Amino acid sequence: MATRKQNQQEVVSLSNSTSVLALGLEAHMTYGSWTATAETAENHYLAYATKLAFESEYVDPNRVVDRFIASVAACRDEWRKQTLNAPYFAVVQASMMGKSRLFFRLAERQIFIFYICLGGPEFNGYPKGDPALVKALTSQTCSEGFYAAFLLAALEKLFEFRRTDPPGSSADWIRQQQDTTFWTSILERAKNQSRQLPFLFPGLDKDENEQQINERKNQYFTKLRNHFDQVLHAQATSKDNILFIFDEARCLLQLAEGSQVSNFVILRRALQIFP
Repeated sequence: MATRKQNQQEVVSLSNSTSVLALGLEAHMTYGSWTATAETAENHYLAYATKLAFESEYVDPNRVVDRFIASVAACRDEWRKQTLNAPYFAVVQASMMGKSRLFFRLAERQIFIFYICLGGPEFNGYPKGDPALVKALTSQTCSEGFYAAFLLAALEKLFEFRRTDPPGSSADWIRQQQDTTFWTSILERAKNQSRQLPFLFPGLDKDENEQQINERKNQYFTKLRNHFDQVLHAQATSKDNILFIFDEARCLLQLAEGSQVSNFVILRRALQIFP
């Protein structure tokens, strides 16, 4: 019955927005062929209808949101016990099954989420990712230092948001991310920090052996962990529930030409820095 109600709501949204298709056809009728015009109008129509459906009432008879929050808590507990390789887990499901809608419902439960959609120009889903953010996080030149600087820059922006009087809510926080300048400021801070210590990894000497290289890497990550620990524990918001969500993240599994390590592995190493 719940499914039928949700489908009815979506159909109503579609029927109420048919004017978008008609207006699209009328506005572009003199500028191109009927085929191209109809396709353009249909794309606008589908995008608008998808947005309406995405923002409709969330029907959750099986308490999926509660179960997801429990999974997040279990992952956090296991990370504190040092039984995980990194503090993350994967959400795997077919397209159009409601993963993204589930993520946005978390903001209604006092969970501060960073929603990052990594879908590129060919991605036709909703919500769309910020083009500059997608480019930066999927670049073949990404390093552990850059990802770490990005994560910390994002957290520092949240800390600033929470220091307002009264402190901003998790619902207000997710709405802020719709501002085009939101990710721009984080990326600028991340790029600047990634060029400095402790994020910048010192160049390796060609005469160093494997043991010496591993020791240098261990020292590098130890300094990064200490830096994260100092920054995060100094914040009054350290007890907030905070979640980074990388949607459409399968693109991180692609290997760059000549590389044996994907961006997913590099990002996972950066996540290991969290205390």
